[in-house]
Amino acid sequence: MGFVLGVLAIGLLWLICVIGVVVGAVWLVAPKRPKAPTPPRPKPALKPAPAVIAPPRPEPAPKTVPASSTPAPQAAPMYVPRWGPHRRAWEVRSKAQWQAEFDQDGE
Repeated sequence: MGFVLGVLAIGLLWLICVIGVVVGAVWLVAPKRPKAPTPPRPKPALKPAPAVIAPPRPEPAPKTVPASSTPAPQAAPMYVPRWGPHRRAWEVRSKAQWQAEFDQDGE
């Protein structure tokens, strides 16, 4: 029973494909009606010039920093977690070492 249904399904798909090819071929060779020429688009009207042209803005004065000011803070080093897949063999700490660092940092 399954074989018969499979053959029928394949036959139906084949028939649909053949019909599609025939319809496509007829559509390609069918004479086309000439399209009506499209009228040219009207050109957009020019906008009138503004009545008053504003003067250019003055450039802002450069900001000066007093020489006695403190230097800019440096960027913090990139955070690298102590545990995880990133760690290398020489970076692996024992739990006692980690606990000692944790207590030392006061966290």
